[in-house]
Amino acid sequence: NMQGDRPGCVADIDDMESLYRRSNELFIPVEKSLRRIQIKDQDWLLLLFRDISAKKAQEEALEHSSSLIAATLEATADGILVTRPDGGISHMNQNFSHMWKIPQDLLVQGDDRKILDFMENQVQDVALYRQRLSGIVDKKDATEFDTIELKDGRFLERYLVPLIISGKLSGTVFSFRDITQRRQAEKELRRAKADAEAASHAKSDFLAVMSHEIRTPMNGILGMLDLALDTDLKIEQREYLDIVKSSAESLLTIINDILDFSKIEAG
Repeated sequence: NMQGDRPGCVADIDDMESLYRRSNELFIPVEKSLRRIQIKDQDWLLLLFRDISAKKAQEEALEHSSSLIAATLEATADGILVTRPDGGISHMNQNFSHMWKIPQDLLVQGDDRKILDFMENQVQDVALYRQRLSGIVDKKDATEFDTIELKDGRFLERYLVPLIISGKLSGTVFSFRDITQRRQAEKELRRAKADAEAASHAKSDFLAVMSHEIRTPMNGILGMLDLALDTDLKIEQREYLDIVKSSAESLLTIINDILDFSKIEAG
């Protein structure tokens, strides 16, 4: 204790942490408080000690979990944006800021409205972008998926899912993925398919035209040969015309094979 006639020299201390060693040589974290009280004209110091081992363990576990989540968000290839129910930004990873090309000065300012406006200014269809953006915030069990076209020609897939904490809607998680190369590949594939279909139609048209243009005169030749063979001919003339007819029939067979669409398809 302290005598009442001595001036106070000890101030109150709240929740100061220290390490204390037990008799088993192990250290434990302790939270202590110091109070100065007066009893019967005497000053007393009241020391309160509290073992905070469990509390420290919980804090370390929470810190580890938070660090793990933060590291996971940074490791993903997607751009992640987490917003609060009021529309403000709760978190974003680096891939998100790079994907949307957000200037460093905006990130330093930390003005959520300016960052969101900067994003909107890059979008081709702002009305659709806003409609999808606001359509999920009132639905706790909804998810949404769409594709955003930017003014610079890039395409971003956007996946929205509500953030539920303790059964309460606490915001929205947005995941963005750059699919520009995939869209270009799909466009090239569609173009190649269209070209192949056009070539197939051209081939069919060609076969139809050739079937008429070649077979018609060949049938005319064979018809005239038959008529010629029915006339009075010398033996040598008939022999020559028989050879011409045989050759013409062989040529027509070859032409029919060439113009046979099914045989062309079979290689």
